[in-house]
Formats: sequence, C-alpha cells, structure tokens
Amino acid sequence: MKINTQTQYQCVQNLEKRLSVIVDDVVAGANAYNGDGPYRALISDLMAQYKFDDAYIPLLVEMLNERTDDIVFEDMVDEIVAFRDPVEQILPGPAPLPYAPERMAHLLDKALDWIGMTGRDEELYDTLKNELGMTNSEISAAGFELERYYSEPDGDGFIEMK
Repeated sequence: MKINTQTQYQCVQNLEKRLSVIVDDVVAGANAYNGDGPYRALISDLMAQYKFDDAYIPLLVEMLNERTDDIVFEDMVDEIVAFRDPVEQILPGPAPLPYAPERMAHLLDKALDWIGMTGRDEELYDTLKNELGMTNSEISAAGFELERYYSEPDGDGFIEMK
C-alpha cells in the first residue's frame, strides 16, 4: 500500500483553522490578563463559543504551548490555566520554612498527636493512610499502634481488617 503524504483532508484543515482561532483568542486573553494568579479559560465556554468536541482539548493545549514561550498552558479538567512564569508556577523550588526545622518537626509531632486523639482507630488509619499518604511503616514509626486492626496490604494492594 502506497501512502500519499501530499494528500490534505479538508476536515483536518477545518479543525486546524478552528483550533487556531481558539489559540489566538486564548493567547490574546492570557497576554492581556494582569490580575492576580494565573489566567483561566473555562473549557465549557470555549466549547460553546467555538463549537468543538472536548476530545480535542489535549491537542488545543499542545497548540497553545507551541504558540508562546513565556506562558505555559495546562488542562485542569474544566479549565485551561495559563501560567506566566513556568519555572516558578510548575516547578517550584522548596518553599522557605517559616520556622527553624526543629520547630517545624515539633509542630508536625503535635499535629499527628492531635490527629491521633480525634477519631476511632479505623478513621485514624484512613486519615493517616489516605489523606496524609503515610505508609504502614511510617504510621508505625510515628507511634501509632494500628496493627490490631489492619494487616499489611495483600497482593492486590488491599488492606484487610483482622
């Protein structure tokens, strides 16, 4: 089978034109924006105004990022967000601690102690594991004795009650 690389499809050209108009408008809006925080464009508004399918959102975001070097665009589920300073917004460096590391460690210990006093063991385990993202070994190292309620994850990653 021979592929003709010179063939151009009208539907693809139409899509490119439509998305290019959206890119022009979003970039113009982001460049004109001088408010606090990043520029935001609601995807539902763009889809309604320009009549395109949400399947093209990743392509649209890629086109936006190819258009400009000083703004980074990201798809944030229901909106496209434009960051002016990509290094600062997307790859933040370590934030300076408001207090000395020893003080921050003390505050963390106090916060974990408070969390430990506020709920039943099952709720505590769920908070530590799912909300704080602690592993079972980190939970044990923090001084919580939850082994009587939970075993290590099984082969499928599920925690079983004893």
